[in-house]
Amino acid sequence: MSVSASEMAETISEETQCVDGLDVKMKLERLGGTRRRISAGVEIAAPPNEIWDVLTNYDALQEFIPNIASSNAVVQPDGGLHLEQVGVVSRRLGLTTRIVLDVSEQPFEKLTFSKIEAAGFSEFQGTYKITKRQDGSSYVHYSIVVMPLPVVPVFLVLSKLRASIPEMLAAVRTRVYSRRLAAARG
Repeated sequence: MSVSASEMAETISEETQCVDGLDVKMKLERLGGTRRRISAGVEIAAPPNEIWDVLTNYDALQEFIPNIASSNAVVQPDGGLHLEQVGVVSRRLGLTTRIVLDVSEQPFEKLTFSKIEAAGFSEFQGTYKITKRQDGSSYVHYSIVVMPLPVVPVFLVLSKLRASIPEMLAAVRTRVYSRRLAAARG
């Protein structure tokens, strides 16, 4: 995920989107050619383990993340983890796409994923980082680096990601809060 010294990141835009009352700060960078990084972050009033439990409940992601139609974790013979997902490209047109990701976990701190198979992308890799705050809340930072195949217009990919990333982070926060509420009710 790091950018080499010869590959300087050029900021294209920085913006804040409000989703369900949550301000999501996003940054879009050009990393050279059609390679782009989008990063975003949100504060969630919960400890890292509760956020981790939501992010790593892979087989349930489609229950609360709007752009995921299905999600299945597949443990590999070597102990590695692959995540097979079907993403929603357009609900109106009924368009979906399949992606298979290699997932690496550092419990309660960092979750990384990289493309094994992904139609339309030569590169697709990302990271969730969870940072515990002094007040007991956590900051969740999400970053994704993508490089669409030459036949896929970059602006379409970026448009979709700019819309879906804030929705996804808001959905994670909502899921964490609903699980906390359910646990409190016993």
